[in-house]
Amino acid sequence: MRFSATDAAFDGFRVTRRHPVAVLAWAAVMFAANIVSGLAVGVLAGPAWAQFETVATSAAPDPALTLQLMGKVAPAALVSMAIQVVGAAVVNASVLRALLRPQRRAVLGFGRDEARVIGLLALFVVVSMLSTVALSIVFGLLGGVLGPAALGLAPIASLAVLLVLTMRLSLAGPMTIAEHRFRFRESWPETKPWFWPLLGAEALAAALALVVVFLAHMVFVAATGAVVVGAGGALTDLAAMFSPDFSSVDKLMRPLSLLYLAFASVLYALVLIILIAPPVELYRHLHGGETDADPA
Repeated sequence: MRFSATDAAFDGFRVTRRHPVAVLAWAAVMFAANIVSGLAVGVLAGPAWAQFETVATSAAPDPALTLQLMGKVAPAALVSMAIQVVGAAVVNASVLRALLRPQRRAVLGFGRDEARVIGLLALFVVVSMLSTVALSIVFGLLGGVLGPAALGLAPIASLAVLLVLTMRLSLAGPMTIAEHRFRFRESWPETKPWFWPLLGAEALAAALALVVVFLAHMVFVAATGAVVVGAGGALTDLAAMFSPDFSSVDKLMRPLSLLYLAFASVLYALVLIILIAPPVELYRHLHGGETDADPA
């Protein structure tokens, strides 16, 4: 079986066509996770969440006020993150199974595979954070030598490191699901000779995903705008829909907010399967055809 960057980039579309009901199921899981995590923020943090967002994004945030608000929003943030991670793990595991065994029925559930995916996501975040800290230290030491150039090089270096980590660890998910064992470090040596072909496949897949996002938003905005204006609403209502207010349960549960969250959940499922497809195709190339990816 030959690894083709083009075939890998388009494999997500083929699996989507085979499993349309599964795509809706994945979207439903993420929609539920978004709603529950949003309700957790509204109940646990309330107006403090909106205030924290305003202060944190201001040009000169007040350290004392930021620290005070952080104590109020931290529990809500942790609960919301946990809910989102569980939802993402369930969807990721199911998408990986669908890609690894495209001829079989897509399976959605929560078991040991999903727990392993949670571990993978958590470990990747930790590795990424440690890499960022290490880069900050390096550029801090080089600041005296490079001067202002260090400020311009730091974000480029951070992006490059994140890209390398993502590509080199991208087989962790397919390996973990296909082999029903936790695989993280094992992805690093397996992807070493395939970095550039995999990067090319992911670049093409990302470009295709951007096209899907752009076209979907055009259709969604046009259709929703026509309905809102036809019902006597204002375009300002449409603009507010794209930034749901999680600090208020009442605002979150407004019809337009729920509609956008549902749309975003479907789009998440479509984009996810497009972006995950290249590493899965590489795994199938290395290990041969369809794999036994039943839940474990």
